[in-house]
Amino acid sequence: MPVALKQFYRTIQRRFSNLNIFHKLIIAFMFVIALPTAILYYFSLATTREIIIKQVCGDTLNSIELVANSVNYELKKMISVALYVNHDQNIKEIINQQPASWANAKTRNLYQLERINKVSGILENIAFTTMGTRCYMTVITQDGAKITNWPLDAVSEDDYFKDYTFEAFHEKDNRLLWRSLEPNYVRSNAQFEPYVLTLATVITDSWWRKEYGIFVISVPGNEFNKIISPLDPQQQRVMLDEKGLVISSSNPRWLNRTFSSIHQAEFPDNRKGYFIFKDRRGAKSIITYATIANMNWRVVNIRSYASLTAQLNKTTDRLLLVNLLCLAIFFGISSFIARSISAPLKKLTQRMLHFDLDEAPAGPLPERKDEVGILERSFLVMKENIHALVQENQAKERKKKDAELKALQAQIRPHFLFNTLNAVRWAALNNNPQKAATMVLLLTKLLKMTLVKGEEFIPLALEIENLQSYAEIFRLRHGTQFELLCELDEEILQYRIPRLLLQPLVENAIIHGFENLKSGGVIRINARKSECQIVITIRDNGKGIADHPLPQEGKKDLKFSGMGIQNVAERIKLYYGEEYGLKLSSEPGRGTTIEVTLPVPAEEAE
Repeated sequence: MPVALKQFYRTIQRRFSNLNIFHKLIIAFMFVIALPTAILYYFSLATTREIIIKQVCGDTLNSIELVANSVNYELKKMISVALYVNHDQNIKEIINQQPASWANAKTRNLYQLERINKVSGILENIAFTTMGTRCYMTVITQDGAKITNWPLDAVSEDDYFKDYTFEAFHEKDNRLLWRSLEPNYVRSNAQFEPYVLTLATVITDSWWRKEYGIFVISVPGNEFNKIISPLDPQQQRVMLDEKGLVISSSNPRWLNRTFSSIHQAEFPDNRKGYFIFKDRRGAKSIITYATIANMNWRVVNIRSYASLTAQLNKTTDRLLLVNLLCLAIFFGISSFIARSISAPLKKLTQRMLHFDLDEAPAGPLPERKDEVGILERSFLVMKENIHALVQENQAKERKKKDAELKALQAQIRPHFLFNTLNAVRWAALNNNPQKAATMVLLLTKLLKMTLVKGEEFIPLALEIENLQSYAEIFRLRHGTQFELLCELDEEILQYRIPRLLLQPLVENAIIHGFENLKSGGVIRINARKSECQIVITIRDNGKGIADHPLPQEGKKDLKFSGMGIQNVAERIKLYYGEEYGLKLSSEPGRGTTIEVTLPVPAEEAE
């Protein structure tokens, strides 16, 4: 943390600590209530705005998807008509027939008129049954004749149809040729239907080898305008071709213009979706788009962001006024509550300053039922408990010191030491230096543990090592064959326990459990860690314990220390508390089990 920030924090902390409780309560109320309310208001407003925009945009997207499907349906009808004409044998036969070479001009004209009437009738029938909307159909024959379902008095129809040649289709290598938006070539309808969308195809046989003519179908742009026009006047919709040119629009002024010249927005690569666009003036618009199936054309909906959030802003303003009014009322109530709390506490503080904590409280407890009365009663009860705890802790401390003193005074029995040294002497006299050396080494380890001043708590692994040294000395001295088996979890080997805590328990198992036993004895030491406890189990297969208590005296020459089982239990309770200690169970003839329960260190329990 930077030094300047630390200094600022300390300054604020110092000034806050110097405030009286009334001002602290007011500040606390403001931070606990007012600040979260303001933050909640801001985030709820932003979340509500986001949810509304997503909902509206989702509904709009569904709507323009339906529009795109409707447009796609109209385009498919145009393709269906073109394919129908291409596969109609009657049309092919009619436009392929030619009058006899010997026929005169009048006969040729009558034949040509009859051909036009037949094809026009077929086109009218197709337009009525398949399209269902106004459309202009034209069949251009091999000899350049035009057969239509509309009057041939169009303006410059020759100039318009001159681009529909067989070579044009050959160059594009495509059977269908789209022209997205062009001026209407039908003079009588051009004023009301200024633009048309046109599809052209070549009439051929089924193998695309013989060309009979060219079929052209045009649908007025007004028909598509009816489909895409939104019901909401605040929205505008357009239909774009693959080049981004507006080919249909609810705003006629946008027709035949690129969308980028109207809105400088770029569409994502997705086929549908929405995004928020911000123009150079900072005005936001929500643009929703959907791609027409099998085409690279798009239906686009444009809606002003301000028009969508206008009503929400009005509601937000009303909500803000209500929140400010509620905060003002709350501040007044908070001031009243803070003063009603701080004034009695100030009086209570003066009374508490005159209390002598060394004296036990006298007199009955106050009868007030409010918070001040509770604090006053709690203070008096706390003072009484402190006196009791001090007395109890002093007694425990004295008892602990006495137990420690007894433990230090009785750590080694002289008889055990003398007898062990005597055994070493006899081993040396009997020319058994290996046994003598081993006993000296083991005894040295035990003396180091007991005589050398060190820590009161040692690792469990070291305690186990000392137990093994003691057991080996006992085996070498008395020839008693027994096993000391230790099975401990690796994670608790470094757990620290009071020194010589387990030795008296193992010593008791050897001396009393294996009395008159020369071989076959087994002592098992297991240790496991639970969630909040460590349990050490010492189990032997000796003769067990009768209903009378274990003898604590006698066989002093065999004992290493003067601490018995009761002494170990008291040490555990002094160090760890009343909930920890020993649990002894025994069955005569089958052995004894002692469970030592110790707490898990606080740092490991966390």
